[in-house]
Amino acid sequence: MSSLALRVVTPEVMSASRKRRRLAWLLMFALPLFALLAFMRLGAWLAAPAGVPVVADAVVVLGGDGGNERATRAGELFRAGFARQVVLTGNAGKPGMVAEAKADPRVNLLIGMGVPTSVLLFDSVSRNSWEEAVNARQMMDEKRWQRVLVVSDPPHLRRLDMAFRHALKDGGQQFVLVATEAGWWQPETWWSDKRSASFVKHETLGLLYYAMRIVFAGF
Repeated sequence: MSSLALRVVTPEVMSASRKRRRLAWLLMFALPLFALLAFMRLGAWLAAPAGVPVVADAVVVLGGDGGNERATRAGELFRAGFARQVVLTGNAGKPGMVAEAKADPRVNLLIGMGVPTSVLLFDSVSRNSWEEAVNARQMMDEKRWQRVLVVSDPPHLRRLDMAFRHALKDGGQQFVLVATEAGWWQPETWWSDKRSASFVKHETLGLLYYAMRIVFAGF
């Protein structure tokens, strides 16, 4: 003869069950809200590593995107006495050589701001931001620089922070990221501006790639 075991549901069990249901409902509403807030704050987060300029050995002007805003910011930093040399990346020529005025329109812009050609150096071999960080480290080692300012557009700074931290991790050198005065950048409403949205998409994908490169490839 079999007997049926009756399960006794105590008040404590009922209370725990209600708490689990409430937590499930809370998560169902909270997670989409957190995702929305993260989406809206993504632009500000990408630009957050921007620092305050300090005296350094050189200012590194990253290539790409025309470069005029970046070169202008570098010229301002040089004239204000924050650096003794200016490194332009993405030029045509030999790395470390003095740039000629005809080699890059940014050179003419800097000369017009009063920056002498004798302080201009350039990295012509870097093809992307990762290589710019690696080659900046090499130049810092060769010239015994301890600190550089790195100039780029606001949404690019989070990825640069990752690249330069990795490149300088065992050298003892320092870097400070300096943002350009990018009038087109809309950090609070980046999704509503075509250029800002394109930049955020590109930088987000770039960050994922860099993270995987560091973790899985051992770079």
